[in-house]
Amino acid sequence: MNRRTFFRISAAATGGFLIAMYFDFPTSAQEAASKIYPPDAFVHIKPNGEIVIMVNRLEVGQGTSTALPMILAEELDADWSKVIAEIAPAADVYKDPVVGMQMLGGSISIANSYQQYRELGARTRGMLIGAAADRWHVAPEQCRTANSIVHGPRRSESFVCRIGRGRGTPSDSRKGSPEGPVGVSSHR
Repeated sequence: MNRRTFFRISAAATGGFLIAMYFDFPTSAQEAASKIYPPDAFVHIKPNGEIVIMVNRLEVGQGTSTALPMILAEELDADWSKVIAEIAPAADVYKDPVVGMQMLGGSISIANSYQQYRELGARTRGMLIGAAADRWHVAPEQCRTANSIVHGPRRSESFVCRIGRGRGTPSDSRKGSPEGPVGVSSHR
């Protein structure tokens, strides 16, 4: 290889590297998740206490069927032993929040859906706390959640008991923490 060819190949490779560094996909992916998703499309609480979380990605060995439900369940304060992941059907609500289609590939599952699943968990928890607070005639700030149970000043109820008694009103998903969406402030 002569010197001239070496410089051409080096320049092309360096240019490609600089272009790749310019695009910061995970950061831009987090900014795009501003759409509000309905929690009832992603979270179903069964009468037997199981919490079914719909996963908007296929599982091909990357762990998305564990990681995404775990993100939502953590924010929801759900008992992980009662969480079941199911693959979501094809529908607009399950489209990737950044790409705009229901897809898998490029290692974008967690980067693109992390904020979405956090907010879904926080919003669902806020709804459960709001419904319990209304029923118990207390302020939502007096309630907290842990292990799939809503705890109030003098009472506690499992998430299952909230079924059929009204879903409450979603709380501001950014209330309670400077870090981001955590739903109603709770004592964890």
